[in-house]
Amino acid sequence: MNSFLLVGVGGLFGALTRYTFWEYVPMNILAKVLVINMVGCMLTSFMFAFYGHDNPVTLFACVGFFASFTVIWRFIHEVVELWVYQSAAAALLYMVLMNLGCMLAVMLGRALAVRAML
Repeated sequence: MNSFLLVGVGGLFGALTRYTFWEYVPMNILAKVLVINMVGCMLTSFMFAFYGHDNPVTLFACVGFFASFTVIWRFIHEVVELWVYQSAAAALLYMVLMNLGCMLAVMLGRALAVRAML
């Protein structure tokens, strides 16, 4: 099966599962984010370790489904890869830069939206 189709269909189901969980599970917003991200990270890591990276199962489930279900997995995976294969300093620097950069980007986006509405 075409790898793009596997990723796309997996992504569709991941996004729909996240939306369904978000709408119908009675938890506060922070608990929902935590549960989604922790479950997604654990299952994605298990599947990559069990099936490998170049497998149709991981294309559908990990690159498609879980990437749409939780957006944090890729970031955490990269941090772990840096820590294991390069250094703790590289991993920590990446974490700081990613978090601060994204926080600044969110603040800039919000400020631009507010300014556009004036």
